[in-house]
Amino acid sequence: MTHATVVPFESADQSTTKPSHSNFRLDIQALRAAAVAGVVLYHLWPHRLPGGFVGVDVFFVISGFLITSHLVNRPPKTLPDVLDFWARRIKRLLPASLLVLTLTAAASYLFGAVSAWQETGKQIVSSALYVQNWVLASDSVDYLASENAPTAVQHFWSLSVEEQFYFIWPIIIGLLVALGTRSRLRQFHILLAGIGTFTLISLIISIWLSIEDPARAYFVTPTRIWELAAGGVVAILFNRPSANTSAASALLSWAGCIGILSSFLIINGDMAFPGYVALLPVVSTCLVISAHSQSRLSPYFLMQIRPAQFIGNTSYSIYLWHWPLLIILPAVLGTLRWWHKFGLIAAVLIISALSMKWVENRFKKSALFSTSARTFLTALLMMAVATASGYGLQHAAHVKEKASQSALERAFSDESPCLGARSITSNTADPETCSEPSKLLLDPAAAKTDKPDAYADGCWARAPFTGERPICHYGNGDKRIALVGNSHAGHWLPALQELAEKNGWQIDTYLVDTCNPTDSVIDLKTEEEAQGCHAYGKWAKKKTASGNYDAIITSNRQVSPIQGFELENTIPAAEQGYAQYLKDWDASDTPVIILRDTPFPSRAGVNVPDCIAEDGVNACSGTTQTWHSIDPMAKAANDLNLASQTVINPTSQLCPDDRCPGAVGGVIVYFDGSHMTATYSKTLAPWLEQQLRKQTVADLIK
Repeated sequence: MTHATVVPFESADQSTTKPSHSNFRLDIQALRAAAVAGVVLYHLWPHRLPGGFVGVDVFFVISGFLITSHLVNRPPKTLPDVLDFWARRIKRLLPASLLVLTLTAAASYLFGAVSAWQETGKQIVSSALYVQNWVLASDSVDYLASENAPTAVQHFWSLSVEEQFYFIWPIIIGLLVALGTRSRLRQFHILLAGIGTFTLISLIISIWLSIEDPARAYFVTPTRIWELAAGGVVAILFNRPSANTSAASALLSWAGCIGILSSFLIINGDMAFPGYVALLPVVSTCLVISAHSQSRLSPYFLMQIRPAQFIGNTSYSIYLWHWPLLIILPAVLGTLRWWHKFGLIAAVLIISALSMKWVENRFKKSALFSTSARTFLTALLMMAVATASGYGLQHAAHVKEKASQSALERAFSDESPCLGARSITSNTADPETCSEPSKLLLDPAAAKTDKPDAYADGCWARAPFTGERPICHYGNGDKRIALVGNSHAGHWLPALQELAEKNGWQIDTYLVDTCNPTDSVIDLKTEEEAQGCHAYGKWAKKKTASGNYDAIITSNRQVSPIQGFELENTIPAAEQGYAQYLKDWDASDTPVIILRDTPFPSRAGVNVPDCIAEDGVNACSGTTQTWHSIDPMAKAANDLNLASQTVINPTSQLCPDDRCPGAVGGVIVYFDGSHMTATYSKTLAPWLEQQLRKQTVADLIK
């Protein structure tokens, strides 16, 4: 998993430069420096510092500590108090973040991959409205969206978490303080019990969801609030203005620093994070803050050095700027070499220093923020500008898509012999006509959204597969065809729709997302999903083996292994499940066509539209070996060799001459790293018709 993290940053009333009063915490600024350094180094060299992304957790604790300390010392008692708190946060955080969003939209339009415009624009809008983490959580459980490359603003997810925390926390603290005032219990105990309970509940949710659904757990607010609240617990227990010089405090400080460094080195993206794994960086940060050590034996002598303080002071800006540069620069420079990365670090430090001086500090003193009313109005205007920039980028992508669709419609209406798969030498009567490369009619922006109708029509059964099982119908002929399988059956629908219209078919879809209809139990994220998928497979088999269909067409991508196996050694076990499934279909005396799975660019880490947008068509190809996909169902069918069942291999239509181009006949073949675009699938209809004429279902073809 790729972790894109933002620096959660809140200075409360702490200045960004060292003030004269003694309350200023150099150790906290140093923690910020270590955290942001970990995050940036992880993004630049992920294999060198596999756990650097936990810097975000360090910042969550810091923010929770500082904000809770501020609110406890100046508890909000009225609505104006709460509004004043929110206004101060707006002045501190929004100008720089919304500036980055707006400029990133412009840079993405000028330099970024066209294929990313739509997604980047969507995430700019959600970031400007501070709901980015929920959008990414939704995408992480969307099988197709989860394959999208990270956008230049993906790092705003955790800033969204922070803003949501800042919205609810003054209300919670205010209510706890009011409860303490009206009860016989000391305010200290009320606050400690309330915040401690809040922390514990969120931690339990985090541990549970990180095991059950780790992709979603990484982003959602309930799994992260406990880290900020843990800083709040420290603020209640150790909110003392003076530093500690004891040997014990030095020991605690060293233990915390070693714990944070260990987190950077031993935690990795394959772990169920945050969950209990995040306890290491969170508890370690709590130790350093609670120790507040300035002992000569403590790491304080390292914390107060100028480079550490400079990076800590500018940490918010460093994170805001480094990620967009890291994502957009490769579009200009190509693959980033080590000298590019060091240059990027230098550029980020310079830009961050300027941003802190001319944006963060300047806006805090601006007349635009002189009152709470002006602050909120200014914030709304700035959010509107950033949101408009995101919508503008989406509109630009839409314009590209419309132009591409118009060109394709003309090509189809002209029955161009060189469009898509029609241009493959073995498919055309005049090979010389299509010998020259075609102009790209389906561009990368349009390819990303060029999906079969089954997606817009909601034809998918989705996890946990125990709810709705939709069956969609295409065509109104008297010959009934069942299309059964997961998304790699679904991407054949456009080709089948062409044949349905020509040959008088009705296609009924039995399509399921991330699941495989088989008699084996697939190993999915939860046991509920595994059993739900298994039940779906039984249901689909019963419905299609009823004798009501003239033919069954099926295909599957083996996304997950069979329970008890890993994906690399699951083929024999998977074959057994498919073999029984195929035998039951055979017993129903219904002809079955198994479409062998298509080549798999994601196997080589290739998202085809993104690759073409960034590097051009010629750079985005593979071979039948590098894009090889396993297909235990096709293998089981070949081994069984049942008279009613036939395997059709489409590899020649995606990899002519053993080369698998990203675009064929002016059409991009895949809309991501494995699924055919609707347009390319549609151009396969003539070839598929020829194949069906040779099989047991030849009578279906007019």
